[in-house]
Amino acid sequence: IEMAKAQAVKREFHFNGLRLQDPDPSYPVSKVMDFWATTHPALVNAVVEGPTFKNGVQAYQFRVSRGDKG
Repeated sequence: IEMAKAQAVKREFHFNGLRLQDPDPSYPVSKVMDFWATTHPALVNAVVEGPTFKNGVQAYQFRVSRGDKG
């Protein structure tokens, strides 16, 4: 019996018009966001949307909510 090879799913992360590389495929998405928060401080308050799937790529969007104050 021949076993099908598992293929790693490529992940992409998007924030503010930028495509951020996956620092480590073993990281959970929350740790990826923490990793990128060191260079993009707004990610500290971001939420994750997705994933969406297209052409074998799992894409996540990091969004900062723009709440009203008052």
